[in-house]
Amino acid sequence: MKRIAFFLLAIVLLAVVMVVVLVATEPRAKVTIRAVGPTGEFYTYTNYFGREERLPMWGFAVTNAGGAGGFWMAKTYSKKISGVEETNRTWLFRWPGGGINARQGHLTSMPVAADNDILWRAVLTYQSFPSPLESKVSLLGDLIPPLRGIFPCNTKHVFSDAWHTTNNAAL
Repeated sequence: MKRIAFFLLAIVLLAVVMVVVLVATEPRAKVTIRAVGPTGEFYTYTNYFGREERLPMWGFAVTNAGGAGGFWMAKTYSKKISGVEETNRTWLFRWPGGGINARQGHLTSMPVAADNDILWRAVLTYQSFPSPLESKVSLLGDLIPPLRGIFPCNTKHVFSDAWHTTNNAAL
């Protein structure tokens, strides 16, 4: 009877070690965003007070240095120099996003704040595409709840660019 218990414990430990090794060696996306410069275009919108405003469009480089592709979505965040952070203030804009393959880049553009008392930065949220193994094993997560969220494709990551001033110098 002791041998059976020892044998079952060995099988469970072997299964745990295999899962840990598989998770640790799965390729992951590593996506970043950097402000490149003004595009020369403007985003025009009507604010909540009924006034028309023009915001400069800036180009951003989105790159993936990781070994797996991923999904990404970017936004610009702004804050008053006093330190209060806001998301996209009052303008409505379709924020860019999509898929990016491993070791590739993409150029996109977004409006940035134009006020003298405002700082802005780009913030990117991303997660890895599921590998074939993750696609198969993730179905087990529905049956075995502790398996949910252990793979890289289930984890969202955030990358933030440096704060920039109205004259667009990085701080």
